[in-house]
Amino acid sequence: MKMPSFESRLAALIITLFVVFYLWQTPPLWQSPLSVEEIQSYALALEKQLDQPSEDRTDFINQLGRWASQDDGQPVLMVNLIRFRAETGEALQRRGFTGTPAEANSYYEAQVAPLALKRGEYPLLGGDTQVTSLVNSGKGQTGIAWWLCAHRVAEHFSTLWQIPRTVRPFLTKLQPRTLC
Repeated sequence: MKMPSFESRLAALIITLFVVFYLWQTPPLWQSPLSVEEIQSYALALEKQLDQPSEDRTDFINQLGRWASQDDGQPVLMVNLIRFRAETGEALQRRGFTGTPAEANSYYEAQVAPLALKRGEYPLLGGDTQVTSLVNSGKGQTGIAWWLCAHRVAEHFSTLWQIPRTVRPFLTKLQPRTLC
């Protein structure tokens, strides 16, 4: 019996890698929209993990739940408009962080990026804001990220325990204005 040629084996490997990558990048082919049970499960996980004041935490979880209930199973384009405060918040100051709010955001993004990349999420573009009316301040950043589906967005927010403890204080003011 003749062994397959090197070219045949290489072609099989390339095709397999393509199929695996394609399935990883197209969850709507094999994953349905978020169910009510999944949304409730993510909400419970968030309730336990967010270090925000109770009112802010509840507001964030409710907004995420309303957004998730409209899931159509398709990819999500997330636009982040970040307004930096004049100085870092109390939670960071109590933990000895002495940098600027922009430095705090850079530190947070460097810690969280590997978690998002594992899920196949990636930034499309980002940078400093140039139009002050977008963030009511001259200091801020804008970012646009591609998420494969709402499952991945909800999973990202509900698995904050994966973020190192030193980074969690950077999440104390998650306040999405509109999630959809």
